[in-house]
Amino acid sequence: MSARLHIPDELVHPGWKDHQEAADNVIPNLISGSLEGEKDSMVRLEFANDGQPSSGTAFIVKIPGSKKTVILTAAHNLRSSTLKPTTNLQAVFRDGKIVAIDHATCYVPPEYKGSDSSIGDWAAIFLDKSIHGDKGFNFSLALSYTEKIQGEVSVIAYRDPTPAYSPEIASGRCKTCFEEQVEYLAKTEQGNSGAPVCVAYRGYMTVIAIHNRRPAYRKGGSTGARLTRQLMMKVFELSGALETDVMLRGWGDPRGKKYSVPRGLHLIFPEDWAFGRVRLGTGSKFDVIPVYSGPEGDRYALWTTATSATGKWVRFDVPQDQVELVDILKDESHFAKSNVSKTGWMKIVVDGPKEDGTAPKRYQLSLAGTMIMEGDPDDEETSEVSFVEYPKEEDDKVCFYLNRLAIPILIKGFRL
Repeated sequence: MSARLHIPDELVHPGWKDHQEAADNVIPNLISGSLEGEKDSMVRLEFANDGQPSSGTAFIVKIPGSKKTVILTAAHNLRSSTLKPTTNLQAVFRDGKIVAIDHATCYVPPEYKGSDSSIGDWAAIFLDKSIHGDKGFNFSLALSYTEKIQGEVSVIAYRDPTPAYSPEIASGRCKTCFEEQVEYLAKTEQGNSGAPVCVAYRGYMTVIAIHNRRPAYRKGGSTGARLTRQLMMKVFELSGALETDVMLRGWGDPRGKKYSVPRGLHLIFPEDWAFGRVRLGTGSKFDVIPVYSGPEGDRYALWTTATSATGKWVRFDVPQDQVELVDILKDESHFAKSNVSKTGWMKIVVDGPKEDGTAPKRYQLSLAGTMIMEGDPDDEETSEVSFVEYPKEEDDKVCFYLNRLAIPILIKGFRL
């Protein structure tokens, strides 16, 4: 594991300081007094490892848009010491339900090479949605970018042996945040592997990692695999929650009767511009990624490689009426889907600046092309990206729907 690179202040040029993009620190706070709801999403795994009965911990994570019940755990619960699939694998839920697990429904990262290393020591199990519905642990992908978590984390786990209905909680200080792992001083023991590592984020328990390792030395901490973008992208893909390579097209009316431009107005990030623009005919391609589930509702974000091979997040700057690309995921990149139609139209709704004591106003992304004429070439652009208060009337010509389909569609005889 390698820690994040920190540049001392004395080595930073004064002109950089206003432009540095720093990850947030997290200060846990709990306003939800009971953990019973979270415990209901706990799973005890039972299996045979090289012929010997064993058990481990797993948990259900709530993923917006998922078509499956997603269970996360440690890879060494699904692989024996010889890297063969464990046998007689079954999941025991708190209500007493027992489900036999077929390894064909499981994913173990190819980089996992055995329990002697923490690299790739996580796994996912995908079951029918009816198993647990839309319930599960909350998650926030933005927490994978935090460089420091102040206070305690909690590991909710089963001991070996422990009845399936009585997971236990161990808490301790978060010691270090690495890029792909976290280290913490919560006491862990046999049977805990695969447990959710949680913080009280915004007052509610939110999972940040999958416990996979006891302390390697006397004063060291236990470790868990962070729920990073790379890890979760595979989970999103296999659960059906990920939309890839889509273009966002603005339109004033979902029925195509008003304010429509036959070739379409699209959001694009040109390489020679610092912010997003509107282009006629085509646009940048994005992945629509679930990034948050919690009491505030489901949230998504846009990820693109339009101007960077390593990829960037889209940030919605409401006060400046701009969208821009950033490296670190924060709240300003979150959006909610609204007015989603079966044909692929939706509104992108974002929160405005937060003010003390009041809920932030909500806005919707708008694309306009008043400076573009139908006879203009396909690469014609304008800077008419803005935000308008949400909700607005359906026929307001500045309120654009966003088409998630990246393929041509035929409406009223026009191929768009």
